Amino acid sequence: MLETMLKCQTGKNRIRGKLAETILVGHKTCSSGADKKGISIATNDIGIITLPNGQHFGITVLVDNSCENEETNALIIAEVSKIAFDFFNH
Repeated sequence: MLETMLKCQTGKNRIRGKLAETILVGHKTCSSGADKKGISIATNDIGIITLPNGQHFGITVLVDNSCENEETNALIIAEVSKIAFDFFNH
């Protein structure tokens, strides 16, 4: 599964967004776009991050019913991912 997810070329500003280029990240994104009221129903990313010690952890970040733009939603995902990475990489 990780090998397939490593091929994802979308959402590089999401889970991978605030991580160093050297960190191995396999992920898959999903986006719904905005509805007529400008609400983003879903901006999501699910992935597996390889820590420098070779261990892995899985992460899923779902941003739903957001009034923010796509860039802000991606930044939310990137920041959650970085916090998780820092926690597991202590």
